[in-house]
Amino acid sequence: MSKIDYKQIKLENERSTHLTKRLNRLSIWGFFKVLYRNEMIKLMLSNLFFLLFAIPCVFAFVNYTNNVSLLTQTLPSSNAFGIGSAVWLGVGQETTSSMLVIGSKFHLWLTLALCAFAFVFSGGFAVVRDAFWTGKITFFKSFWLGIKSNLPYTIICTALLSCMYFGIYVLQNYILTTLPLWAMICILVVAYILLVLLIMYCLILFSVTNTYKQSVGANLKDAWLLLWMNILPNFVQLIIMALPAGLLAGFATSFIGSLAIMFFFMIGAFYMVFVWSTHMMRTFALFHPIDPKAKA
Repeated sequence: MSKIDYKQIKLENERSTHLTKRLNRLSIWGFFKVLYRNEMIKLMLSNLFFLLFAIPCVFAFVNYTNNVSLLTQTLPSSNAFGIGSAVWLGVGQETTSSMLVIGSKFHLWLTLALCAFAFVFSGGFAVVRDAFWTGKITFFKSFWLGIKSNLPYTIICTALLSCMYFGIYVLQNYILTTLPLWAMICILVVAYILLVLLIMYCLILFSVTNTYKQSVGANLKDAWLLLWMNILPNFVQLIIMALPAGLLAGFATSFIGSLAIMFFFMIGAFYMVFVWSTHMMRTFALFHPIDPKAKA
């Protein structure tokens, strides 16, 4: 890749005319402690509101679990049927085929359900943006301004990410039976790397469009430059942001999953929005430092 000129980053026309900005030198976790201490009720109410947009995802998971449970109840675990007086030849293939159908339907519905998070990204990033500038959570006004300024970007990008996610799932099932193991692994590694890069780029784009009023071309270019300027910090913050959701998806029926569910009901959804948005606001402050009127 040729050398990138980060001086081309514009970040013009900041969306801050509706408030009085204050200097915020706090770390991400220091800022979170301040909000949790001073705005705990608003923070938790915001979290519950964000969780409303997760209902389609919850429905997809519940429906998948019910279908798998129903399948295990109707199919024997081996070729023996009943008490062994009859034989069901090919039960393994039947089970695999049925699981493939159930899995495909689940990932398709999950792909559609994830699009609902466009509203969380649009409005939630604006809530954290204004809190970063003022030290207080003004939820409904900020959320509406975020929806107004950012929704088209987040709908298109979230739909693109969802389709790419579903495409990787379909690709994985196809190459599983057609390619050698080493080739399958190489293709999937490349596909997931591209997916992660696209996720980071879209999240940066959401943050840029939420914070600055620019042309579409300027937004896309600034987001691209910011992606590579902070590629490692961006990746680390993405991991920190997604960790609770990863624990919930990977350990849903275990004690860790129960803790993750409790965490999400308390602050989890707000936490995910907060981590990334604060990371980006601290990045933007490098280009547009605030005059020190007061500490947040």
